[in-house]
Amino acid sequence: MNLNDLMTSFAQKQGIDELDFRDDKYHLILEDKIELTCFQANGICYFHGLLGPLPEQPADQEALLTQLLKTNLSLINMQRASLCIEPDNKYLGLYLTQSLQALNEVALEDALLNYVHCYETLTQDIGNPKHSQIASGPMILMP
Repeated sequence: MNLNDLMTSFAQKQGIDELDFRDDKYHLILEDKIELTCFQANGICYFHGLLGPLPEQPADQEALLTQLLKTNLSLINMQRASLCIEPDNKYLGLYLTQSLQALNEVALEDALLNYVHCYETLTQDIGNPKHSQIASGPMILMP
């Protein structure tokens, strides 16, 4: 399936009457609060959205980014998520990627769930930079 077919199928399952498709990107709102765009380029499906504004003071920016980068290292490894500073240097963004070849209906839904998880993890750090909740991998119980 191509991305257009997958997004149409996703919209039908979610009861979305009409997908918002502009500038070669799908615009979605997840959990009634998380705005993201979904687009494809070079065999990759990208999910992108804004986390929030950067603090104005350079020292505050550095402290926040240092904290977020610790969390981001975990997210890159487990979720294929990347924290970024938007081109205007005023906002933090979040990208999650998925190979188009591996993308099917289940993988699309999983990617969107992963995006929500990463978004919530990072925005929690933005709201409370002294308390980081790094996403953990699956628990392994040893006998």
